[in-house]
Amino acid sequence: MPDKQTNNTLDTARARLEAALSSLAHGVAANRDALMRVEQKVQENTFLKAHIASLEQENLKLHEQVATLALTDTDAPDSRIQELEHQNAALEQNYQLLKNRYAALRDEFDSLQEKLSAPPTSQSDNADQELQSENNALKAKIADMEYEKNTIKAELDKTIQDLETMVETA
Repeated sequence: MPDKQTNNTLDTARARLEAALSSLAHGVAANRDALMRVEQKVQENTFLKAHIASLEQENLKLHEQVATLALTDTDAPDSRIQELEHQNAALEQNYQLLKNRYAALRDEFDSLQEKLSAPPTSQSDNADQELQSENNALKAKIADMEYEKNTIKAELDKTIQDLETMVETA
């Protein structure tokens, strides 16, 4: 019986020892996880501090730029606006001129189209060929004029946009 009692005592001690080792292993794993989380938080904190320092530097630069702009002479934008208004007026004139030239060419083209679509008369084949070549030349001129018109219109739109930007910022 003493052996049985010794075995029971040893089994009990072994069970307590295994429970203590298991608890210790869980504690070590929990501590390791907590340590990894702390390291991640430290890294995040370091990154955020660096990012905040960078933003503060950028903010300081922006404040300096605002101060510099506030102290600069305000006459410069007015001269730029006047220059843009002159450019705008010149572009408007060019645009109107091109519209008039386009309308004249379009009228001439339409009249030639009417002549070509009219029933054949006693005109010779030579006259028809001349009209056809003149028609083709007018088509080419019209295409060129449309291209110029679109180019000037784009420049005009850009100038107007520049003016609006200058007025908004002034």
